[in-house]
Amino acid sequence: LMFDDCPLVAGDIAGLAKHCHQLTVIGAGNTGISASLEGVAHYLGSTPRVLRFHSGTEFEGSISALNECTSVMTLDVHSTAVAGDLSGLNSLRDLRYLDVSATDITGSLSDLGKQCLCLEEIHADHTAISGPLSDLQPLKLLRVANFSNSKVSGRLSDLDHFVNNLRFLSI
Repeated sequence: LMFDDCPLVAGDIAGLAKHCHQLTVIGAGNTGISASLEGVAHYLGSTPRVLRFHSGTEFEGSISALNECTSVMTLDVHSTAVAGDLSGLNSLRDLRYLDVSATDITGSLSDLGKQCLCLEEIHADHTAISGPLSDLQPLKLLRVANFSNSKVSGRLSDLDHFVNNLRFLSI
């Protein structure tokens, strides 16, 4: 269930989600739809694999609400009012794609390096996410890393462990 570039579509997506327990893809962008992570997580539980809510959508909540959504592989909440700490993603062990750019999400790269070992793409530009690049070393599958305008630090040599797989890096 995706609503993209439909500015005349409005309402609360959680109300719809409570009737659609088998949804594996849910999202909205540039719509009049509102939602909260807590509402989506409550009604969909562990079934969603893709959550994409981004700019132009009233989407908010704490990232820790996703503890129930253990099957999520793609999380895209860029340019929304979602907040919280990266440690709130610790139950998303199959997470492959993460875009928290231009959100109020904070935390350390070590939170990703400890829990989200399947990550292939991370987009965290314009965030307060911090930590040394060396904390990404456990992420052997990482291909894309975008940390521009964040608080990430370190040396380029910290990336030697996956430089052969890396296709895009912005710091």
